[in-house]
Amino acid sequence: MITTGTIIALLSTVIAMALAAKCSLPAPGVCGIRALKEIEEPFYPWTAVLIVQPQWNGPIVAICGGTLISDRFVLTPAHCFENLPGYVTFKIRLGGWNITSERACDAELCAGRIIDVAIVSHVIHQDFNSSHIQHDIAMIKLARPVTFTNFISPICLPWSESHMNPLESGRILRVVGWNIVEENYIPNVTDFIGDRHQNSMEVRTVSDEECDFDFQSTSEICTEQVDENNLQRVDFARSLVTQERDDYWYQHGHGVWEFGNPKQHESDIFTRITHYLDWIRENLNGAGPC
Repeated sequence: MITTGTIIALLSTVIAMALAAKCSLPAPGVCGIRALKEIEEPFYPWTAVLIVQPQWNGPIVAICGGTLISDRFVLTPAHCFENLPGYVTFKIRLGGWNITSERACDAELCAGRIIDVAIVSHVIHQDFNSSHIQHDIAMIKLARPVTFTNFISPICLPWSESHMNPLESGRILRVVGWNIVEENYIPNVTDFIGDRHQNSMEVRTVSDEECDFDFQSTSEICTEQVDENNLQRVDFARSLVTQERDDYWYQHGHGVWEFGNPKQHESDIFTRITHYLDWIRENLNGAGPC
């Protein structure tokens, strides 16, 4: 006969096992989905914005971007956490097409709303060098799991062997992020929270010899714009992504310059995600219960 004490002990064991469960990343099909491809505006549901509240209770400030990689984690550049002594509240904003709007996008079919999720912890790569902007990667753990919707869902990371091969020169990828949509707009570091819309553009990877800058090819990716006549830019919170042969979207990099290269047709540098997969896995395993 099962006693009350036995039932309580079993329940305690189940709860303890659940609490001890390690964090993991979703499989393709859960990650890498763009459910709203048919809407007019470009919308990428894994895009995230790091927002902060000043100590003097001023308006929130969008300081950096990132990508949702699971229901609890956001991948972001390490430089996002530099020089922030005047801010006390950190949150991640998800589901936004316009950073400052409560609507996910302008199209009538968009019933989604942005959400702001508190941050419980973050970890910066131990070798991050702010002087040379190397190893510019960090992970953010959200205070609670988020529910995936058409407007909020994770990007896949390139874990498979085929994805982990170095990107060959000339590979076409897409830069995704935000841009102030104004004619003749010049990026300005004071425009942290203007009327920024999600935007994207095609780029191609270039070799060491073709790149306008010195870069570490093992841990960074250099790109250049495909269409030099395209004046649209992605100047804030940039991630480097592509839709692979399995039709799912994967992230290959994120920008080391938060506002992009101000010169229209020069090269751009991204942190190479495949170089840091072991670091990401280690920090997932060491992040505590999910």
